[in-house]
Amino acid sequence: MAEHIASLVGADLYEIKTVKSYPRDYRECVNEAKGEKARDERPELSSTLPNVAAYDKIVVGFPVWWWTCPMPVRTFLDSLDLNGKIVY
Repeated sequence: MAEHIASLVGADLYEIKTVKSYPRDYRECVNEAKGEKARDERPELSSTLPNVAAYDKIVVGFPVWWWTCPMPVRTFLDSLDLNGKIVY
């Protein structure tokens, strides 16, 4: 979906990836992600953050985990200077 939207509007893409991979087993993955949320963790990201200085608008897409965004998305948002930006 992100690639489709980016192609329609001419946007750049950045994929949020963590240093530690989530388990492939569904139940194990759910348990780990629920634990991160309960502990309000900010998992370490594996790639260099983008320089957002040149952007006025930023669109952040993600799957909803327990009525909120995944904790790696919080790491991403907390790590950027979004002052003056419109974030969708």
